Amino acid sequence: MPAWGCCWGEHESSSSEEEESEESGSSEEEESSGMTDAHLTFRLHPEETVVDAVLTICAAAPAAPGYGPPPLVLDGRKDLRLVSVAVEGRQLAHGQYHQSPKALTIAPNFLPPAAAQPGAQFQVATRVLLCPRANTHLEGLFMSGGLLVTDNEPEGFRGITFFIDRPDVAARYTVRLEADKTACPVLLSNGKCKESGDLPNGWHFATWVDPVPKPSYLFCLVAGQLASLEGRHVTQSGRTIQLRVWADREEIEARRADWALACLQAAMRWDEATFGVECDLDLFQIVAVPSLQSGGMENVGLNTFDASHILACPATATDDDYQNVERTVAHEFFHHQTGNRVTVRNWFQLTLKEGLTVYREQEFAASTQYKFAPCARVEAASDLREGLLDEDSGPLAHPPRPAEVCSVENFYSDTVYNKGAETIGMLTPSDLPHNKSNPLPINATGAEIVRMLETSLGRPAFLAGLRSFLEQHRGGSATCEDLLAAMAGAAGDSPEAAAAARLMLRWYDQAGTPEVEAAGEWNPNARTFTLRLSQRTEPTPGEPRKQPVPIPVAVALLGRGSGRQLPLRLASGTLAPVSLPAAAAAPASLVLLLTAPKQTWVFSGVEEEPVLSLLRGCSAPVTLTVKGRRDADLALLVAADQDPYVRWDAVQELGLRALLKMYRAALAKGGKYKAGAPYPPPAAVAAAEAAAAKAAAPLVPALRHVLTADPVGAAEFGAWALNLPGDMGIYERDDGDGVDPGMLQVARQSLERALAAALRPELGSAVLALDAALGVDTAAPGGPTRYAVPYAYSAQAAAQRSMRQAALHLLAALGEPAVLADLQARLAGATNLTEAVGAAEALDRAGGAARAAALAAFHDAWGGNTAGLHAWMGLVAGSEQPGNLAEAAALPRHPGFQLGSPGASLAVWDAFSGSNFNFHAPDGSGYKFVADAVLLLDKVNRWQAAELAANLVDWEAVEPRRSRLLRAQLERLAATRGLSSVVMDLVEAALEEDSDDE
Repeated sequence: MPAWGCCWGEHESSSSEEEESEESGSSEEEESSGMTDAHLTFRLHPEETVVDAVLTICAAAPAAPGYGPPPLVLDGRKDLRLVSVAVEGRQLAHGQYHQSPKALTIAPNFLPPAAAQPGAQFQVATRVLLCPRANTHLEGLFMSGGLLVTDNEPEGFRGITFFIDRPDVAARYTVRLEADKTACPVLLSNGKCKESGDLPNGWHFATWVDPVPKPSYLFCLVAGQLASLEGRHVTQSGRTIQLRVWADREEIEARRADWALACLQAAMRWDEATFGVECDLDLFQIVAVPSLQSGGMENVGLNTFDASHILACPATATDDDYQNVERTVAHEFFHHQTGNRVTVRNWFQLTLKEGLTVYREQEFAASTQYKFAPCARVEAASDLREGLLDEDSGPLAHPPRPAEVCSVENFYSDTVYNKGAETIGMLTPSDLPHNKSNPLPINATGAEIVRMLETSLGRPAFLAGLRSFLEQHRGGSATCEDLLAAMAGAAGDSPEAAAAARLMLRWYDQAGTPEVEAAGEWNPNARTFTLRLSQRTEPTPGEPRKQPVPIPVAVALLGRGSGRQLPLRLASGTLAPVSLPAAAAAPASLVLLLTAPKQTWVFSGVEEEPVLSLLRGCSAPVTLTVKGRRDADLALLVAADQDPYVRWDAVQELGLRALLKMYRAALAKGGKYKAGAPYPPPAAVAAAEAAAAKAAAPLVPALRHVLTADPVGAAEFGAWALNLPGDMGIYERDDGDGVDPGMLQVARQSLERALAAALRPELGSAVLALDAALGVDTAAPGGPTRYAVPYAYSAQAAAQRSMRQAALHLLAALGEPAVLADLQARLAGATNLTEAVGAAEALDRAGGAARAAALAAFHDAWGGNTAGLHAWMGLVAGSEQPGNLAEAAALPRHPGFQLGSPGASLAVWDAFSGSNFNFHAPDGSGYKFVADAVLLLDKVNRWQAAELAANLVDWEAVEPRRSRLLRAQLERLAATRGLSSVVMDLVEAALEEDSDDE
């Protein structure tokens, strides 16, 4: 344990949550005081930290002509223990300022004369006391392991000291850190360390200066026992940037930080080559923190990460973890340009910085994690369907730029991050979790809006617009309108491009996922093909009427007989600006622009009946229905189309059609639950099995083609194709009173068995081919030794392991003794966490003794470190073995479980919430288990509680019995006194949907 010196006074533990919450609006902030400089001194101690702040304030203008100066309002929180306040060196008495749970207010008559002159400067000094150890919400200043750490986005700085805590208020920082030298030999903050030295009583200090103004959410300090890994990056202009990765000494010596450093260097090189921007810092540092709620944070020059998001080695990280490190490190670095140097005007504009950055992250990952970059859009589309579309269809639906929210933390959604990134990519000439840790749809939509800009405008115009935006707003704050204006300006003499860019604003301000319907008609005599597209968006809470949005639709036509792409000769219809120059040359694909409720396009010279290939590259975040599309059309797309997204979407559609038929068969026999009866009902299982072969028949040839064409070389696509559609597709197509999740799981398992039986030879051959490619001696005798192959991460090997795992998962559904024995050998011989998790997941399907033995073996072999233990907990909690609640409920009592750790909460309660059989148990026990966890976590970490509560909100999507049980748990949460505002925000939104419908 660290040796800590003396501290000041006594403390009381208190939550940083406010007792009252105020609803915010997206209107422009009232004119308020600004700030130029912040001099902060921290005397750090886990039990009591002293924070001295000297702020240089810029006086605000009066509220109206003739009015006096406004009061000075500094944001804060109720658990700041205020010791003193001084203005221009004069101490104020208690009656000369007012401290509320949210702010420190100094009346105008106690401010200096300069406060009456707008823009004039004066100084305010405060001293507060904090207790970092009592701050379990992991925001502001808190303890994480043995480290003292800050995490401030969006409003964590209010828990550190009284401050003007807004993203558009930036100041220069001079920070002096003091701490016990034994407990905290390393003292870090933003900028450069200008001075350091020893103090009496075994303490020492370091002074950090960051001369470039930044908002308070980008401030950071880290203090504790750390070691560093050194590196450097030489920019294209020849500057050298010093790089440091800080982590626990054991992690550095075990080389678990090497991958993070390599990823940072790769991201820096890529950003310069792709966007032409250099990092302007001389020192860039990143720190691995044992527990960080946000997962990763872009503090200027001092990025912080949850250790699980930055440290990697074969024993503690899967392929997915390696890729997550690569993307997370890149994401936070990319924020330096899109977020730090250009920040947001207010938090309602969050989708601007997150959408741009997620888009850039996606582009980076496509270049590093995929041999065939277009496959990256399959991954993005899969995430959108199971995240964004789920949110858009539920009670939490909101625009990427919402008009109001009770808790700022709830801005961090899939919509804000991903949808915003998609829009930006839409305007191109050629052909984006967290709360920050687990974002809701705001951020998902943000990335897609960016991508739509690129798709529509074309990459050269898009890049020119982005560079113009960054140059114009560098060092300041911006809005979504500013980005679109820059894009319109970059369009030059093209009025169509400028109009398309401006029209994209509708995506930012409207909730919901547009539904596009397509219908085509071929005239063999005239050799024309007429395409009719329509769009509509379902009403969402607070938005009963919707406007049409601009939707770039990338299209191709495949000959039904030849399977080749036909030349596109557009006779009439609106094109996206990117396709205008190329249209005359009859290209193989074009980008159409759908802006009205209904539009028509006519193509001439179509020599054979075509099959539509639409939304190529996932050109827009919409749902698509093609009228009259046959199973044979989908099979042709899988076999002949060159676009990975269209091929994957065709496999998904075939899978959904089969799954829906089997779900209806199971529901007809098992939809009525009787207490005490076997679950799932044997009659329902039998009905699904009886329907399986016929329902799966159209899907079998498509998957056979995937398995036999090139399983090794095309593993990137094969891994996605072999995974059956998620549940969201059934929820979207349900035409009853809500989905029965148990019967859906019955159908899914029956379909997997049917596919495995029909494709048994092809699956086995693919596994052997992938084994050989990954270094397994396929001629060696079976057993653990055969699979003890050294592990090395690469994008290609990761794709091959992923496809092999998908094939093994299907084979495990058959329950054949030989398959189970092979999986047990793979588990025993695994040399890395990826293959161990994969084998254990497949054996979980078998149930009974095989499952129990596999989970015990996994725990013994891999549970000795946090990553392995959390993986084991996730396997147990997320199992689809019916009646698994008792096993899941025992996990928080495991000696290695740490309440409040984001990884532990995710591994247990969030994993359990994904189980159709157990979370959705027909007696409601699963709902109660998760609601109990929400109440428990809310007292410790409200961010985690809110993340978990989001699993409970969509009560109207399930059948009436479960719906009543789920709503009852929401009502129990709503009636709980002292529930945090971030959780209450979600719960009330879910319950209000019912009142809106009445």
